[in-house]
Amino acid sequence: MAEREKVGWFQRFLGNIGKHFYWWKAKKMSALMMTYDFLECVRILVELNNNDIPAALEDFREIGKSAGYTVATELLGPGELIFSRNIKDVPFMLKVAWFIFFGEEIKSIKFHDKTDTEPIKITWTLDRCIFCAALKKEKELVFNRETMKTDETKLTYGSVVAGAMEGALNAILEYVKSPYYGKIYETKCLQAGDPFSEYTAYFYEKDSNEN
Repeated sequence: MAEREKVGWFQRFLGNIGKHFYWWKAKKMSALMMTYDFLECVRILVELNNNDIPAALEDFREIGKSAGYTVATELLGPGELIFSRNIKDVPFMLKVAWFIFFGEEIKSIKFHDKTDTEPIKITWTLDRCIFCAALKKEKELVFNRETMKTDETKLTYGSVVAGAMEGALNAILEYVKSPYYGKIYETKCLQAGDPFSEYTAYFYEKDSNEN
């Protein structure tokens, strides 16, 4: 288990090199094929939930959480080289994890300290959303702020991605014995009418009452 209290320059160097090695080593599929697989999974879940899109997205989010936790658990040993307990090191760890999962760099990521109304949070934005690509040809299902009930449920078309990152993040936080756990949502979504995709990780103390 990582005893490190803060990630130093050498650990950052290892992380930036290592993420490319893991991506190079991993089995891959084309981005377009992945987006169609993504859409087909959503379509099946919508059908299983009697055409309830929010219920389908919630199920997909839970699948993502489980998958992300499992994948991260398998990488905890090698990942120990870049882990620390310092919550301010999480943006770096998220950038490494994102690249390992999706092979793309997060170019903009920000850490936000706790305020009177908001917990500690980290936000990152993406230049594009590869998961929306297949929707350009989708005619039967409509995904927008109303059909996804985004304002009420926080669910978006990228909820499975948020779930996967949440599962991976919490596997790491547990491993380093952090006093925090995380919840991740896509807080801006192209299908919900936003101009870009944005994800936000919220951090709560483990003895808090936040669900």
